[in-house]
Amino acid sequence: MTIESKKELLKYIVLNESFINDKAIIYSLLLRNYFDESISKISDESFIIKIEDDNEITAKHFIYSLNKFIDTIKKYFFNVYNLNILIDKIIEPNILKVNNYLCSKNLSENEQNEIIYKILISNFIENIKYIPSIKIFLTEQKISIKNVDDYNLNESYKILILLSDLVFCQRGLKYYDCIFESINLRLKSYESLNQNKRQEKYKEKFLPSITQNYDYLFESYQNKKKYLKYFH
Repeated sequence: MTIESKKELLKYIVLNESFINDKAIIYSLLLRNYFDESISKISDESFIIKIEDDNEITAKHFIYSLNKFIDTIKKYFFNVYNLNILIDKIIEPNILKVNNYLCSKNLSENEQNEIIYKILISNFIENIKYIPSIKIFLTEQKISIKNVDDYNLNESYKILILLSDLVFCQRGLKYYDCIFESINLRLKSYESLNQNKRQEKYKEKFLPSITQNYDYLFESYQNKKKYLKYFH
């Protein structure tokens, strides 16, 4: 069965399964090529009959895992303006991690959560190399600076809650976008520009701008954090 055929059948499942909480988002994601690697591994037979083989990636397992991923994003970032853009910013630089998660079988609830949490905080942690204030902020919150894969479940969750609070404190403002921006990916996109001067011009404007947004973000959090206990 071709990937395109599997996508069409997955879209049908999405529209007809009651356990899926946001059909529109998952359906729109299936229109993209994000998950072709994991979709290619879905058993053909699982679209026709129920399969219990633990070694097989089934259509229902794929949809369940993707649904859980989206539900987690919505749970912690429920007050963003454009959820679709946020999801794109999370998935694009972490596409290998997301596909590995979608193809993982026999994971406990905690193991699933740990993988998802690490994906959601990955861009923020990776941006430390460009934004010194992130390191200062995490140090103030008594969080060790590590590679994202080195954080355990509790550490990943603590960082995720901080990101959720940072976004919550931005109600009515736009600066939270920088949390989900992959600076690595953005700078790489500038490398495709033909003219070096134009490339450098974009870099020179982008880094100071996103650094300023982080500064606004952390300042807003510091001003409002004493009120967060009323919303947790």
